[in-house]
Amino acid sequence: MLGRVRTVAYGLAKPLVEGTLFLDKPIPKGYAMVHLDSVKCDYHKSKLDYPGDEAESPPKKSTLSQHDALPKRPTSSQQQAPPKMQYSTELQATPKRKLTSSQKAAAEREFLESAEITMEQLLDESKIATAKPTSKRFVEKAMVEMKLVLEKATREAYTNLRFRTMVVADVGCSSGPNTLQFISEVIDAITHHRDELNCQRHYHVQLQFFLNDLPGNDFNNLFRLLAQFKKSKAKHHEGEMLPPYYVSGLPGSFYTRLFPSRTVHLFHSLFCLHWRSQAPEGLESIRKTSQDGGDIYITRASSLSVVKLYQSQFKKDFSLFLRLRYEELVFGGQMVLTLIGRKNRDVLSGDSNHHIYGLLAQSLQSLVDEGLLQKKKLESFYVPLYSPSVGEVEDEVKQSGLFDINHLQLFEVNWDPYDDDSVSNSVHDSVKSGANVSKCIRAVMESLVASHFGIGDAVLDMLFAEYASRVAKHLTVEKSKYAIIVISLKKAF
Repeated sequence: MLGRVRTVAYGLAKPLVEGTLFLDKPIPKGYAMVHLDSVKCDYHKSKLDYPGDEAESPPKKSTLSQHDALPKRPTSSQQQAPPKMQYSTELQATPKRKLTSSQKAAAEREFLESAEITMEQLLDESKIATAKPTSKRFVEKAMVEMKLVLEKATREAYTNLRFRTMVVADVGCSSGPNTLQFISEVIDAITHHRDELNCQRHYHVQLQFFLNDLPGNDFNNLFRLLAQFKKSKAKHHEGEMLPPYYVSGLPGSFYTRLFPSRTVHLFHSLFCLHWRSQAPEGLESIRKTSQDGGDIYITRASSLSVVKLYQSQFKKDFSLFLRLRYEELVFGGQMVLTLIGRKNRDVLSGDSNHHIYGLLAQSLQSLVDEGLLQKKKLESFYVPLYSPSVGEVEDEVKQSGLFDINHLQLFEVNWDPYDDDSVSNSVHDSVKSGANVSKCIRAVMESLVASHFGIGDAVLDMLFAEYASRVAKHLTVEKSKYAIIVISLKKAF
């Protein structure tokens, strides 16, 4: 059909120097060099219309590739495109037929409207499943701190076991090797405790592990790692009799029921519960004030209305989580939860998370200033998490009346997971540490940022390079640390 427009690729348009050539011919005014982030599979071999005069014919062998010369996005009074951004290319049914500016603008508006994503959609299962710290080093440090707490909870659950199968669940497991480290710790604790008890009944206990995360999680990767894990575990415990153990995946939100009533003996969650089930309700109706600026999380300058919405969402989510797990735990069941929190009771005190997301907000603003991101997108973007204080966590548990607190502590780890110096207040290599921090935060935030702002790898690379630079500068002034909360709970009745 003549004049038909289809979206075939996405990428970043770069301004051209006069005289730039494409296929040995000068690129005419009004066109740009485009780096394609992705090309739809149906169009990888599609021919491109050569950007020349109306009478010129397209090159016979021109196909879509990672670097192509394509028209800049058309603009109109109805839809003003941010400079430098190229969202789509046009596949024309005939090289002789060209679309008018109004036709092009209409097609662009249709594409942008179809790509609109709300904050709620950002928390779609395929996006938030991996939205937590994925640095193996970071998790290893946390596991060291909580090792004794987890071991004690495991031993107590095992000792009180009334059946021959002990059910253990890791909620928000992600897809890396960290969840297998948790499984290893539980197996070791039970093996050693079983030998200490020297009770014939406990030698016949089987372990059933459930690894839970949202359906978008890469469970297949976990199962591939599991095969090697079993071989390694058997070799490490050669000569010992390990309890039989079985591992299954369990897709679903941990803010919903996951198990039948009174079937789980031990729950574990690592770096998940500071993430909210959705963006705080009401944020979309609140325009950021001048004091909020381009903030994407709570800062000292945040309006009280924004702070209260975050606090309300935390209370709603955490109390729901406690009620759900209470129903699923057996009598006397145990739960060990580790989450990113904050040291100060006052949410506006300016803790570590305020800084780390404040720097990200500044980086996003710099790309807005360059025309690479839309200002209105930044104004509607908030990070969907909340880092509670120890007091807030304790209060919610006590108000629920469902659990006894066995253990509650807060410890700190450096922003840079590879900085093992916990004594010095200065960073040895701020540039290197800035890059390490940026990699960790990118693993956490990449899918959310990409979805909300509608950007690909090229712009993301620029964003997190800018972020690494800002973090490095911050670390020359202040060595910042995460506040980590570990709480061990026992079902009260």
